[in-house]
Amino acid sequence: MLLRILTILCLIYSVASAGSDVTRVPVQRNINFSPDGIRSLLSFYNKYNVTPHGLGPFHRNKNGTLMKLQQGTEVAASDQQNDLFYTSLVSVGTPGQLLSVTFDTGSADFWVWSSRLSPTVLAHAGSHHIPVYDPSKSTSSQNIAGSIWSIRYADSSSCSGTAVTDILRLGDISIENQAVEVATYLSLSLVSDGDTSQGILGLGFSNLNKVRPYPQKTPIDNMVAQKDIPQNQELFTCYLGSYKDANDPVHGQSFFTFGNIDEEVVNSTGKQISYTPVNDTSGHWQFDSEFITINGRKTTRPGNTAIADTGSTLMYIDDSLVAQIYSTIPGARQVPPDGPWYFPANSTAGDMPMVGIAVGGTEIIIEKEHLGYAFDNQTGLIFGGIEGNMGSGYNVFGDTFLKNVYAVFDVGNKQLGVVQRLDVTQNITGHIPEPLDCERAESGTIKNKNAPPQLLFFSFVEPLHRSHLKNTMMRRFVASVGQTLVLVVLFVLIVIQQLHQQPTIDKVLGRSYYTATNSSGGASGSPTNLSFPSHSLNWSTPQRSLVAPTSLQPTVHVYETSFHLTSTALNPQTSRLQVESRSEQAHEFAHLTFTSAAPHITVPQFLQIDCNARTTDTASFDEADKYVQSVMNFDESTFPRLQCPTLNSTRYTSLRHLSGPTRPKYFFAMNLHQSAHIIPQLLGAIVEAVRILSPELCFISVVEGRSTDGTFEILKSLVKEMEHLGVSYVLSCSDMQPGGEGMERISALAELRNTALKPLTKHPEQFDTATTVVFLNDIAPCAEDILELILQRVLLQADMTCGMDWYNLDDGEGGTFYDSWIGRQMNGEPFFEVPQSTSWDFSKNLFWNHEKSKSRYLLRQPLQVFSCWNGAAAIAAKPFMDGLLRFRTETEGECHLGEPVHLAKDLWRSGYGRIALIPSVNVGYSAEDSRIAKEAHGWVSSLVDGESTELNRIVWEKKPPGQIKCLEEVFHRQSWEPFDVHR
Repeated sequence: MLLRILTILCLIYSVASAGSDVTRVPVQRNINFSPDGIRSLLSFYNKYNVTPHGLGPFHRNKNGTLMKLQQGTEVAASDQQNDLFYTSLVSVGTPGQLLSVTFDTGSADFWVWSSRLSPTVLAHAGSHHIPVYDPSKSTSSQNIAGSIWSIRYADSSSCSGTAVTDILRLGDISIENQAVEVATYLSLSLVSDGDTSQGILGLGFSNLNKVRPYPQKTPIDNMVAQKDIPQNQELFTCYLGSYKDANDPVHGQSFFTFGNIDEEVVNSTGKQISYTPVNDTSGHWQFDSEFITINGRKTTRPGNTAIADTGSTLMYIDDSLVAQIYSTIPGARQVPPDGPWYFPANSTAGDMPMVGIAVGGTEIIIEKEHLGYAFDNQTGLIFGGIEGNMGSGYNVFGDTFLKNVYAVFDVGNKQLGVVQRLDVTQNITGHIPEPLDCERAESGTIKNKNAPPQLLFFSFVEPLHRSHLKNTMMRRFVASVGQTLVLVVLFVLIVIQQLHQQPTIDKVLGRSYYTATNSSGGASGSPTNLSFPSHSLNWSTPQRSLVAPTSLQPTVHVYETSFHLTSTALNPQTSRLQVESRSEQAHEFAHLTFTSAAPHITVPQFLQIDCNARTTDTASFDEADKYVQSVMNFDESTFPRLQCPTLNSTRYTSLRHLSGPTRPKYFFAMNLHQSAHIIPQLLGAIVEAVRILSPELCFISVVEGRSTDGTFEILKSLVKEMEHLGVSYVLSCSDMQPGGEGMERISALAELRNTALKPLTKHPEQFDTATTVVFLNDIAPCAEDILELILQRVLLQADMTCGMDWYNLDDGEGGTFYDSWIGRQMNGEPFFEVPQSTSWDFSKNLFWNHEKSKSRYLLRQPLQVFSCWNGAAAIAAKPFMDGLLRFRTETEGECHLGEPVHLAKDLWRSGYGRIALIPSVNVGYSAEDSRIAKEAHGWVSSLVDGESTELNRIVWEKKPPGQIKCLEEVFHRQSWEPFDVHR
């Protein structure tokens, strides 16, 4: 802790030393940084999705991630975040929480370590004194409902989480309502980086932002929108020092400024800033760079562009130009022959070429010391600071370039400004000089001690410039003493405030079986005590003390044998404190709500595993985390995934209703057996849909059927993630297997579906009366498929909507409609003509004898049917909640049909006969089958684009067909039966 305080004091001094007119946000050297050229190269390849050609030391693994090959095996580039050399201190929240982050102009996400990470990661953070952002400790933090983000790095590491808005402070600038992407998951290789950097602050353009469903503005965009910086200075600047310049008069310092240009730095160069327009279409700082000079020889590159990226370590240009550069250095070569460039460690300044690169019409000289990036222990050579872009077309000017300029990123005018900096000494080798005093407090050790011992210095700057730099530093020091003292005092106050701050309630862990309500109580300010019987409690974290929001001020003490709540400032006119819970046999439900004049807080009502007798397979459980991360992170590619279109989230905004007390209104139900292969796609799509709908409005109920492929272990491991997401989640287990024949199979399926519905049917008062039940088979949907079924139920005022499921998709003709045993047209016939003498597997004549249905289907318009299921259905919950409906098998005298047909019969009898088929929703039973089906029959996003609501409207028939065709499971048995045979 003392080490960190010393570091912060050094940073505060650096901020103050810039003078009163310009506030510098200092950049500190990454204390864990150990230069690694291969790692930097991998970072570039993965960040810009570049695939190396030839026989070099790289390949893409099955996940599409680039790896380094070593002795015939794959070795992941480790320590990815530490490849980012520079970190800066920022403050987040009220009161401020201090974090070190990396500024990255090549991305647009501000993500940080958070208190929502797993207990294992938080334990590591605590033992290593790593600060984490805790939204619950910030009075200005607000959740962004349904938000999700995920980022993958070069070494297969990844991070993901949700988002909040809060106050971000950069130097003396406060940015309100800034999106802060709070990490709920960090892969292990990122966990080890936390003592150096606790996140990334993206300074690219907002169209790069990865928050879904609604991308968020970057800090710089918010500064402009909130007028935190002058209207004529909507910019930030970057001065990246180098460890090679630690012995120069400016000591290799680095800093950013926001809203102003450091004119003293500009004046010290003796030149003016040159500007060139930026094209922000890709989200990057992209500009024209149409020539390069090598030892005075100019090569023009018409139409060529480059990207300025503080998050890339090296500089990447065309391979042929890189070869020209290194061909001038004696002994330079590629290792292996088609790999990256190296040159001898004993090279001198005289061996180095003079390289100039275009920024617009201005030539910037790459100082000779930056042509070499780092000493490589394996080859004994210097890894080149400029490498080839593998023909990708991406010319990326990273730190190798930025160390030569003072850069101005002008957001308001969409232009990049650069001015060549002066370099007093040349350090050609990869040796890292001794750190300054502040750097000693920061690290205490020196990295890369295997570099060659010799240092080759070449002085070529006139003494006048040295004198100017020294005088500038002295003026800044004298002018800033008072400011420094003030900042130190403020810092001490912040530390004291953080030490005394109490945690606020974030979630409830545990279960109770007692109901008590206090809605009026005694006079304001008088204590109100609620005591729960000791036998009614089963708390998972006994003896934990939590404090509720300050507007309510109740103190909740949780003991092992009792629950005692004391409110010392509960105003009965403005506040209501309710503790509610229920118990029914093995089902446990807990609900705790604080409401006041401020927005209410609702803790997930159900979080449980009703599988007490189910044992966990250790091997499967160890693998479960990979599946869990694939479910929670929409762009995770460990397992085969359907590449769904970008979700048109605005289409489904109307489904979110957050005003007033919230109760679940979207009930997702599934029964899964041996389904591990489909879980990443199926549950991943559900999670993405939940984030659109708002987690507090959603409930997920899964029944697992004694699987041996890891299905149970995956579903069990999801509980914690669902808690983080804020969605209600119940996992139940059943010994019932639907694999039998005939009535036995249908009876089992019906019972499993009823079990999945039990939280709804047994406790209807817990749900909104307009709840939609979404039943899903083991299909591979996109989130848009699920959301479209729900939306069409609302738009059409339907009681049930179904998609279309397909199989035999390798026939080259778009496959065959699958659920013909269930689907019935409004004339009682199956959806297609089922032959009595041959298999119906390849029947294509959908709606063969019902012209109205066929014409609407061909136009992909919704159409009324008697019954459907088709792998995905959205059903009105009210008849289930009212006890009118349940899944069943046939009764005596009824035809043997699937349980969804009997459900449809009962829906019609109960007055819920508005059943619609939605042809825009097409799914298969694997990711590949769904892809083929959607390409053949249409994706939701393409089919609904420009649709007419009026044309989609269904004129509902109020009467069902008088009879429906009965198809036995043995297809040649066909007969007609009266619709109302069961009364």
